[in-house]
Amino acid sequence: MINISEITCPKCGYCPLHHRHDRTCCRLLVRPAGGGYRLGQQIEELEQRLAEFREDVGPEVHDDGSWTWRIGAGADQAVAESFSIDGAEDFQVSTARKDGRTHLVLTATDELTFIHTGRNLAAIDGRAEVNLSEFDGDFLLIHHFTDSENYQFIRISGSELQQGQMINRSDNLLGSDSINRDGWSTFRVTASGRNFYGYQNGNTIVHTHADEMEAGKSRFAISGSGVLKVRLEFN
Repeated sequence: MINISEITCPKCGYCPLHHRHDRTCCRLLVRPAGGGYRLGQQIEELEQRLAEFREDVGPEVHDDGSWTWRIGAGADQAVAESFSIDGAEDFQVSTARKDGRTHLVLTATDELTFIHTGRNLAAIDGRAEVNLSEFDGDFLLIHHFTDSENYQFIRISGSELQQGQMINRSDNLLGSDSINRDGWSTFRVTASGRNFYGYQNGNTIVHTHADEMEAGKSRFAISGSGVLKVRLEFN
């Protein structure tokens, strides 16, 4: 038996049977028939189309190795299927909705856990929308990652945005400044050549220089306690 309330569009998160709104994804899922929705005749088609849409909930990896992930319903499953996870074995991921948008809910552990996809990049522009209100720990946007002992990062730690390089397990902090932890914030990291920037909500927080590291993968990482809410993309 299928519970109608559990049928949601994986693109926008709405139930197309309960919400009348102008969304192409939902119009593809359910068609009005005979002036109404005849569920008994359309369940099989609906399930098939839902399955097709679920194939698109993971990150889109581009030819140049960059990736974009527009997080929607089913994103927690996409983490397991489309990303590699290194670190805590009991790392937990779920999704939730707020103000009509879906976000990831990451449950932190004491062990630093890396989540990654895509291919090597020499120059990057990465963004993450983050809500820190229930989180106590470190959240990192990482690039030029060659292994767990060598990578570059911006790190949100407490009320600071830090920028640095991990070189042979040595944490080389290049710069830091204070940030606002209230509500949702968009954090951005860019790196090209020897110039590295970290932003919050479009404002430059740190701008540093150092030797350019070897091209590597981009990823994010988390450690601490509580839950972190996040939406992100890397280009």
